Amino acid sequence: MKNKINYPMWQSIENAPKDLDQIILYCGDFTCMGRWSEDYEEWEDDEGMGKLRIQPSHWMPLPEPPEEKLDEDYYEIAKARVNHEA
Repeated sequence: MKNKINYPMWQSIENAPKDLDQIILYCGDFTCMGRWSEDYEEWEDDEGMGKLRIQPSHWMPLPEPPEEKLDEDYYEIAKARVNHEA
């Protein structure tokens, strides 16, 4: 028997918290991380694109981050790659 994994369930956008920094939003054909914008008084994506063209119908909370921390070498290598590609 396979182990059952308890994933968060999609919930109606009407029940979404408007006071969290980030949640996962479902907007028909795509998902994104986003938040409620007091400026726009609607949902916006978290990638700096501003308000969403298609307003979400559902949401779910972000999972907890991993407990295991990555070592400093990982961050230095990642930074070097980003700086090299820029």
